[in-house]
Amino acid sequence: MRLSILIITILMSLNLAGQPLVRPLRQEIITDVSYLKSAVDEITVNPYLRISKAQFLREIDKAESKLLRKPQVNIIDLYTFLQPVIVKLEDGHTELYLNSYIDKTDYFVFPFNLSISTNGLQVTGINSGYQTSVPLNVIDKKLVSINGYSSQEILNTINKYCSGESKNSRLALSGYLFNTIFNLFFSKEKELNIQFNDNTSLHLIAVKKSEIKNTASADPGTPDYSYQISKDERTATLTFNSFSGLKRFKSFLSEMFSSLRQKHIKNLIIDIRNNGGGNSDLGDELLKYICPVPFTQYEKTILRYSKISKASFKTDAPADSEELKEYLNKPDGTMDTIDKSKQLVIPGKEQFLGAVFLLTSQSTFSSAADFANAFKFYKLGKIIGEETGGYVISPGEDITTRLPNSQLEFHISSSKDFDIGVTKNDWHGVRPDLEVNRRDALNYTLKELIR
Repeated sequence: MRLSILIITILMSLNLAGQPLVRPLRQEIITDVSYLKSAVDEITVNPYLRISKAQFLREIDKAESKLLRKPQVNIIDLYTFLQPVIVKLEDGHTELYLNSYIDKTDYFVFPFNLSISTNGLQVTGINSGYQTSVPLNVIDKKLVSINGYSSQEILNTINKYCSGESKNSRLALSGYLFNTIFNLFFSKEKELNIQFNDNTSLHLIAVKKSEIKNTASADPGTPDYSYQISKDERTATLTFNSFSGLKRFKSFLSEMFSSLRQKHIKNLIIDIRNNGGGNSDLGDELLKYICPVPFTQYEKTILRYSKISKASFKTDAPADSEELKEYLNKPDGTMDTIDKSKQLVIPGKEQFLGAVFLLTSQSTFSSAADFANAFKFYKLGKIIGEETGGYVISPGEDITTRLPNSQLEFHISSSKDFDIGVTKNDWHGVRPDLEVNRRDALNYTLKELIR
């Protein structure tokens, strides 16, 4: 009930009152919903593994009926009614995406960066624009409530609106969505009242995007990858936060492993606890240094061909690409299985010969989880931490399209990846050898495992 009341006030909180983005014409709503249903059917590989097609269609039709009863419908209405049904597909790459629209509004900026899990919402940093009004001692505290809404109500809302393969992965992935969720459901104009788990509280005047636009810190942010060598020069820790920048990563690895050889480093810790994935080729490059045998990260990939996926691929691929020509010639609605188990990568000549440890968490997704699975499959060392949020059978390439009338952005997966060594029933993440809370995994490794 409280959620329904909040939805009514969404337009006020985002300064969008009186700005309908879908004209209140019955046929336009029906056309958008029909497109959504057909896109799921035509693009996704086996979309109805977690919810039956009949149940999915019933729930979409129920949401459509509610939309049709409204006197005026906008893009936010479409999102709030339809996205919870999309989430039930439990496909981390299939979702209605509102962030790009919210980014065009003068939204409220939430004061904190958060680590979000079944354990609650924990402050990990303070956002630009609030440093002078928020004491540093709030870092590491847990939120009990925001504007009277309990942490459990907030987690339930996140779980309802964030796509992912499981409840844990939806919560862990929700960092990218939290500011949108906050603006849609938990902001009350400029008033911001936050309660913490130590019985302290903060009353703030919320800052809008426009108010910090020109005063934001020049902090370049967290690097994609960096390494540090311990004072005793026995251990190196590679903090690997993103699978991006392949050329840069190759140079980084060459320099790092050269330094490790020169210093006779005996232990390497690879930390992917906060890695959301990206280009899996970066995983191959790192594996070349630590895997002594030819390897592959993937067993197979299943592709599904459709008009929409072809249009997307045509935009992204070079016009003279043989791969593009072959893809476009495939009949719509058909699927191919590409066997990758024999597509082996040859390890590099310069191998790291010391002990290797891998740190994972519920925030390890996509290509990072694929890397973790290969690390485990080839027995390259111990994995410490939490089961990865990314599954060993996972959605692959995602297509971006838009609902035809509202132009609401729709991301949808067009392939499914099976990691090396998995079976069709392996619906889980990469499980660690030693289960340790993500916050303690590095210290545990350094104190208990390094010899």
